[in-house]
Amino acid sequence: NRYSCIKEIGRGSSSTVWLVKDRETNLLVAMKKCHLSYYRSISKSTDDIFEMAYREVDRSFSFSIGSPIKVYYHLNVIQCLDYFIDGSYLCMILEYMPSGDLEDFIDYFKRNEQ
Repeated sequence: NRYSCIKEIGRGSSSTVWLVKDRETNLLVAMKKCHLSYYRSISKSTDDIFEMAYREVDRSFSFSIGSPIKVYYHLNVIQCLDYFIDGSYLCMILEYMPSGDLEDFIDYFKRNEQ
């Protein structure tokens, strides 16, 4: 296994986010694990489930199914570095932001604004 879990760092209604170490690059990254049952609750079609899962990846890692992956980079957008299906989970490997997510960042500046 390329990624070694260290600890859970976030949780939402359909996914958990883990701090993991990439054994190939030795970097800390975030792994967002989305349970495919979330997508099954929306559609029973296997094709639809995978299409919805790929759309989830598409938010950070833009590509067309059946086409070469097109990667877009912007300094202020967390990059999706990798993705794969692991059993009943869609796993997305994202840049790790040790200071938290955008909501944490905005809250910090609101509290310290003066």
